[in-house]
Amino acid sequence: MKKRNRAAGLILAVVLAVTSLAGCSDRNGNPEGGKETAGAGTEGNAGSEGGSQGGNSEDAFSDAGGKGRFLETEITLPEQIDHLNAVRKLSDGSISAVGFNANSLAYYLLNTADLGETWETTEMKGLEQLYVNEVAISPEGGAALFGYYGEMDLVARDGTAVSKTLNLPAYSGGGDTKNQVLGAAYTEDGTLLILDMDGSLYQADTETGELKKISTNIAEKIDYFGIAGNQAVTVSPSGVALLDGGTGAVTEDEILKQVTDSHREGNGIIGLYPVVFTEGAEEGSIVYVNHEGLFFHRGGGSVNEQLINGQLVSLGDGSLEFYGVITVDESNYLVAGSDSLSTPRIYRYTYDAEASAVPEKQLKVYALEDTSVLQQAITYFQKQNPDVFVKKMIGLSGGDGVTAEDALRALSTDIMAGNGPDVLILDGIPVESYIEKGILADIRDVVEEVEGAEGLFENVKEPYIRDQKMFEMPTRFYFSAVEGADEALEAGSSLTSMLEYLKKAREADPECHGLPPKTASGFLYELYYAASAGMKTEDGSLSEEKLKEFLTAAKGIFELDTYSTEEYNTEVKNYSVWNGILYGSLSGTSRLGYESVYDIGTVTDYDRVQSIYGAEKQLNGNYRPFGGENASFVPYVSVGVAAASEAGELAREFVKGILSKSCQSAANEGFPVNRAAYTEKQGQQKSYSVGTSKPDGSSYGIEVEVLTEEQAALLTRQLESLKGPSFNDRVIQELVIEEGIKCLNGSQSVEDTVSAIMQKVKLYVSE
Repeated sequence: MKKRNRAAGLILAVVLAVTSLAGCSDRNGNPEGGKETAGAGTEGNAGSEGGSQGGNSEDAFSDAGGKGRFLETEITLPEQIDHLNAVRKLSDGSISAVGFNANSLAYYLLNTADLGETWETTEMKGLEQLYVNEVAISPEGGAALFGYYGEMDLVARDGTAVSKTLNLPAYSGGGDTKNQVLGAAYTEDGTLLILDMDGSLYQADTETGELKKISTNIAEKIDYFGIAGNQAVTVSPSGVALLDGGTGAVTEDEILKQVTDSHREGNGIIGLYPVVFTEGAEEGSIVYVNHEGLFFHRGGGSVNEQLINGQLVSLGDGSLEFYGVITVDESNYLVAGSDSLSTPRIYRYTYDAEASAVPEKQLKVYALEDTSVLQQAITYFQKQNPDVFVKKMIGLSGGDGVTAEDALRALSTDIMAGNGPDVLILDGIPVESYIEKGILADIRDVVEEVEGAEGLFENVKEPYIRDQKMFEMPTRFYFSAVEGADEALEAGSSLTSMLEYLKKAREADPECHGLPPKTASGFLYELYYAASAGMKTEDGSLSEEKLKEFLTAAKGIFELDTYSTEEYNTEVKNYSVWNGILYGSLSGTSRLGYESVYDIGTVTDYDRVQSIYGAEKQLNGNYRPFGGENASFVPYVSVGVAAASEAGELAREFVKGILSKSCQSAANEGFPVNRAAYTEKQGQQKSYSVGTSKPDGSSYGIEVEVLTEEQAALLTRQLESLKGPSFNDRVIQELVIEEGIKCLNGSQSVEDTVSAIMQKVKLYVSE
């Protein structure tokens, strides 16, 4: 799919939050929604990611005892549809969508008059384009399909197509770049609006192809837009604005202007967005959806109402991107999106006046840092258990100055006070200390129940058995690896041997790159994932000898290459999880671009392995797990149950669910520990091409192919051979990185760095 250009800094952040769930009805029995708020959101709300320091403060959950809630039902699409392009409500009240089948390369008009119970499917005939960049559905049920540069197929409701061309203006960026259609939608009165690469909005004459610019009163580039009646709801870096689709007149709405998405920026795929808009049932009102839920805004009003809390339904899944939202009536809404596996989804939300406003049971799940894998697991569990509300508690919410040590201290205080969570995601948490203090319960029977039914990676499970008990279990994992020529890989089993090999390579060729450019912080993070297993002592502390060996080699390797000043950024941050998404750092493209001797980093999924093979095919090289026979794995989203949990059985069911094939198959990040899910992933590989540029400006490409049977079997053997986890204590990791940066930039010797780290680690471990 084509990526859309975005203005710099477009990272949407929600500043409107709601302190309770929909739970009331008006005098006619219609839903009124939850409390209305404007301005900054509060932490600790029911279903929110509150509790920035891990606290379990009282929230709306404890107060909500009313009736009335929107319940979710997933609509089944016709079996030939494996991708959606657009959805809308037609003038006759039915629902229309445009879908695609990747095998037959056929596009379809879909229509339902009974909210998805049955579908009328019409294949489009006479299309000039095989690749469609954007789709708009007309109020009467036809559609306009757009190619890259303004090519347009107008499709009638019976599926017949007529080809036209839009007269797009020249792209202001200059050069040979042609302008493109990045957004298209029909208003209620049938006016077709077009968004181009310059972020300008136009009325389009479908007969002549002429465009009339109507966004002349908006100074900023428009990033994307939705339709509410005859208004375009435009999203720019500074917020949301309303634009009349006929006159171009701008309506200022200070409350609506602030509507943004707190979770993350959209993935950049045209047609999928982090926030979507439509008209509400009340004249002049607007409904919008993001990962916080579904909201109602009365035109000119001073508040927004949260009708659906995203954390209680699939909307809270951070990997879900949205095609659109439809107001059927004030008691029914449809939301269309694409999940982490690019599977199209349409959810129907129907108001039930008799349902509890909040599920009667509560399960508290704590994680030091939020991840999309965790949210997907919560969404899966709530679908299986609609009578349970899972409250997600995040220790490091970001931007508030709270350190990992602060968050863990607050968590310990809550646990000791009897206010702790039921389930703990143990990534970064000092597990040895928690086991010693009796905080964690034995979950071995639950883990082995899943293993007996579906299989688990035995080598990932075994290291967590202590005295015949298990207190934690990773749900996913990944590993560190090195890339290079075969001879270099032979020396790549340790940092010390890598350093010696690189010194010889530099003597033979003083101009060669040892590694692609890496910041001091990023470099240390990669090496820490690779080598930390060997630095951990039995009591959960650091080996001073191994730490010195680590820093000596790291400093030596880092100093062999000289890059520009800006590449020596010393910021300490998590280099594996950004905005809740796990990112592998090894893909082959960096080594290919710099033609370096080595690259070292993390391999997080099948796609990374495919990409490495594509790059190394050109370099006549390969990859292998770092550490040779002693290579370790990096646990990801490790789960445990609090021994003092009052929801003990419910918590154990959550563990069982998150380890199950059904849940594990829904995520793309990390390798699933469930063998049945892993096998399924093997069959989901796809081939594609990657194009990028080298530092000198020249371009190059990689053909990423499905792994051969031999390559796939080798990867499985590599994963099965990984021995034990990396050192997973977040506080100790950050201490090593923070002091290690000083060592790499020359402001502190290796000996002084080791001394400083050990002093801080001893103090931390003793607390």
